[in-house]
Amino acid sequence: MNPNFIRISLLLLTTDLCFGNIIDVRVYGTHGKNTTFTTTIKPTSDPFFSVSWAVNGSFIITSTISNTIVEPKYADRTTLFRETGSLELRNLTNEDSGEYTVTIIPASGHLISGAAVLEVQSKIPTPTVTCPPSTEGMSEVTFLCDDGDTSNAKQWTRDDQPLLPSDRIAFLENNRILMLKGVNRTDTAEYRCNVSNLSDHEVGTCQLTVYYGPDTPTVQQHPNPAVEEERLTLSCASDSLPPAAFTWEFQRRPLVPGPQHVIAELDEDHLGNYTCTARNDLTGLVVSTVHTLNGSGVPASGPMSLIMVLTLVGLFQQ
Repeated sequence: MNPNFIRISLLLLTTDLCFGNIIDVRVYGTHGKNTTFTTTIKPTSDPFFSVSWAVNGSFIITSTISNTIVEPKYADRTTLFRETGSLELRNLTNEDSGEYTVTIIPASGHLISGAAVLEVQSKIPTPTVTCPPSTEGMSEVTFLCDDGDTSNAKQWTRDDQPLLPSDRIAFLENNRILMLKGVNRTDTAEYRCNVSNLSDHEVGTCQLTVYYGPDTPTVQQHPNPAVEEERLTLSCASDSLPPAAFTWEFQRRPLVPGPQHVIAELDEDHLGNYTCTARNDLTGLVVSTVHTLNGSGVPASGPMSLIMVLTLVGLFQQ
C-alpha cells in the first residue's frame, strides 16, 4: 500500500429510503497526505442528478448537473469525480477524522448512499538509529531506534534481510532496541529500523562497522629462491580494519617501517631472522611473524664468483 495515496471502497446500497442502511468502513490516513474515498459505482452514460458528501453531518460538497457548491475550507483540498461519486481529500489534518457519508441521486432510479469512517494519524518522522562503532570480540552491541512513539511497530533488517531472535540477536522494548551478542567482523552491515502504523511507514538506517585484527601476518619473498648480489623483497600482509601498520626487525634491530622490506643487493650479512609486526591502534592488537633466511652454497657460474642460493624457512609465531 502506498502511504501517500490511500484508496478505500464504499459499499453503496440502493434503497427506497432516503439514506438507507449506512455501512461503516474504517480507514486510516496520514497527517499531511491524501486519501480517496472510492465508490464501487461504474460510470454510466447518464450523469448523476446530484452527488453530495458530508463529514459528521457537516456539508463538504454538493454537485448537480448545473452547479457545484463546496464548503470554503475544503475548496482547495477536494476533488469530486462525478462519474463515480468518489472524493479525493488532500493534505489531511487530525480534524478530518470522522464519518464520511455520500448521497447520490441518479438521473433515474433509487437514491444511493454509503459511508466510511476515516481516522487520521500523525505522520511518522524518519527514525533515528544509533549503532556505535564496535570491535570484534565485544560481548554485545546495542542499536536504538527512536521515532518518538513507542506504539508504532518496528522491524529490523540487516542488508535488507529480516532479523529474527536467536542466540545472538535479541529485541527489547517492543523492538525499539536491537541487541547483537558476540560481535564479529561479519556483523559489519547496514542495519535498518522499519517503523510503521496503520497509515504510514518510515525507515531509519545506520552502518555498523566492526573493527578487527590484525590477523597473524604472512610473509612472501620475491624472488624465491633468491641469489646473492640480486635484489630481494619481503612483503608482509595481515587482514585488519582499519589497515594495520607494519614494522620490520632484523636480528632484533629495527628496520625501515612499512609492509615491504627491500634488500637492494643480497649478501651473506643479510641472512638471519626477519620479524614482521602488524599493529592496529584502534583494536590495540599487535601480532608478529618471524621469517628466517638460510643460505647454501652452489657451484659458481664463473671462475671468481660464488652464487649463494637462499632457501626460505617459514617460522611463524605470534
